[in-house]
Amino acid sequence: MLAAAGAPAANRSLIVDVHAHLKHGDAAKTEYSAKDIIGVMDAVGIDRSVVFGMSTTTKHSIELAEAAVAQYPKRLIPFLYALPNYERPVLAEIRDALTNRGFRGIKIHAGEARLHPYIVDPVLKLAGEHGVPCLIDATGSVSTARRLAQSFPQTTILFAHMGAYMSRDRRMIDYSSRSPKALTMPTST
Repeated sequence: MLAAAGAPAANRSLIVDVHAHLKHGDAAKTEYSAKDIIGVMDAVGIDRSVVFGMSTTTKHSIELAEAAVAQYPKRLIPFLYALPNYERPVLAEIRDALTNRGFRGIKIHAGEARLHPYIVDPVLKLAGEHGVPCLIDATGSVSTARRLAQSFPQTTILFAHMGAYMSRDRRMIDYSSRSPKALTMPTST
């Protein structure tokens, strides 16, 4: 039971979920409204959750997370979704969200943007410069996990979905354990 919104009871540690998709039209039903996310958090004893829009532009993901956090500022933590855009560069949007809008991290998904160096490296470099983590779904690519963990020791990288979907290779955990700031997470949202 929460002692106050976003604060754990005196007898336990803070519990933070770092992978909650915000609703905006997902056919697969893996996205949720801020209210639904809070309802699940309350039902299972989660104090705070990282939220982000998925399968959308970086700009729209920022808008979604800002709206959700405005409703529950003590419970939800905003991450933005980094997705290359043919209309405009997104690094300026990412930098602004991290510097001026209170965003605490970046979500990257290999299912929508390949994790090739020319696509993802500028985002990981920016995250390291701002001291924020990158939550990455590498879709089980061991070589990508190895490259990212080795190339960005200054950036905290959270590899999502370990043990689920396409991320069942033990080597993903081995590579991340060799980097001081790479972690694996058994999320399956």
